[in-house]
Amino acid sequence: MKFGCGAHPKHFNNRREIGACGEMREILKKVLERVKPTKADEKLVKQVVDEIIQRVKAACAKLKIDARPMLVGSVARGTYSKRAVCPSL
Repeated sequence: MKFGCGAHPKHFNNRREIGACGEMREILKKVLERVKPTKADEKLVKQVVDEIIQRVKAACAKLKIDARPMLVGSVARGTYSKRAVCPSL
């Protein structure tokens, strides 16, 4: 009979370790709730990014600058945290 999360070899047959992974999952769940952007956050970030890109495009056109603005980094990859884009959260 196997006990524990199964992800860690020492958890397979050690009844004392059963709760450890459950506790870790709860901690990680709480941390994710605090740092992972909500759908509303993602929508707001997209609106802001779209607005900035449009303004940069307009400025480039007005100044006759041959440039193409693009989103890069963690926001572009969707790996940003709430606090990275809005430190007050």
